[in-house]
Amino acid sequence: MVQVPAVAVVAAGSGLLLLVFGGGYTEAASGLLTVLALAALAVALNTWACFGLKLAQRMKQLITANAVLACTTIGLALWWAPQGLVRVGCAWGIGNLAAGLFATAALLRGRPSAPRPPEPDIDPGPGWSPVDTLQLRAVRLPGPTAGAPPSTAPPSTAASSAAASSAATPAERYRP
Repeated sequence: MVQVPAVAVVAAGSGLLLLVFGGGYTEAASGLLTVLALAALAVALNTWACFGLKLAQRMKQLITANAVLACTTIGLALWWAPQGLVRVGCAWGIGNLAAGLFATAALLRGRPSAPRPPEPDIDPGPGWSPVDTLQLRAVRLPGPTAGAPPSTAPPSTAASSAAASSAATPAERYRP
């Protein structure tokens, strides 16, 4: 747990850390920084548990955990905002803790939200690779295009030949 010593340092030294920004910051925000540093443990729990739900392909529980986070954090923040920023920081930590506990309980239950489809039992055989590419090449057909009526007059100049080939659509000029 590398995070625990970092949380302890930030929480204990919040006053000294905020002196960088001036004395007013130390007085006004050291309590909030301490609360946010302690809430980092709840954020870590929520992050790991939700990542586990994502790996387990339990999207319903993951969405519910995020709804718990949003509703708890926003609800408590609205309720506690008149009492100061420290309480809003507490709302954020409690919201993350509630969502993390919900996601952890969902992981420990061990039931996926939907049954997984069975894996196909198909052996593609030797020489198969998961990335197959289809290579196409265009070949210019010599002479008049297919389907066009044969011309009775021979082309006299290169200009008339270029005009005839530009009148044909690309599908008529090229054949795969």
